Amino acid sequence: MSAKPWQGFRCALDPNRAGPGGLLQPIADAVKLIFKEVLVPAKADKLMFILAPVITAIPALIILGVVPVGGWSQVFGRQWR
Repeated sequence: MSAKPWQGFRCALDPNRAGPGGLLQPIADAVKLIFKEVLVPAKADKLMFILAPVITAIPALIILGVVPVGGWSQVFGRQWR
């Protein structure tokens, strides 16, 4: 059976219908993830359980900050390609 009839029952949209060409789908997924119920195991350290993903994501984002994405860059009067 096709998924289309079930989408009508759930009021679900296709990923390509969330914004022009589906560009807003990642934002919709992030909002959904933020508002989902947080399930922390009973014997886990709650602070570390919540902070661990943040601690691992910050270095990755910092590394992306130094990756050149354009053509020429100029820093302190010097140009690099």
